Amino acid sequence: REGVQCVCIASGNPEPAIEFYLPDLNITINDSNNVFNYRTYSDGYTSTGIIKLQDKGERGNNGDTAVHVHCSISNMYGSETIRLELQQEKKFMMAVIVGTIGGVAVIAFIIAAVRYV
Repeated sequence: REGVQCVCIASGNPEPAIEFYLPDLNITINDSNNVFNYRTYSDGYTSTGIIKLQDKGERGNNGDTAVHVHCSISNMYGSETIRLELQQEKKFMMAVIVGTIGGVAVIAFIIAAVRYV
């Protein structure tokens, strides 16, 4: 999906390295290319890795748009991999609709309570 951005932040001594892995596409991202924009920032102890999808979306082996992203953090003392959960567009839209309706209901309740007092 266009505009998807994933951020992974890790602290350690020595400073950890960050890579992203997309299991649906079987690729490791540790550099920018024509599909992904990859950036890292560090301050000596904290590393931040960011990838952004530049395309409309890549297709996985099953034909679905790839949405599974793993962040791998490592230094000389060990490594850790975390699966980042991305919201599907339908679930995100439902959250926006429910949140909007809930917000309107709360405001209506507050107005009714103020008028009652």
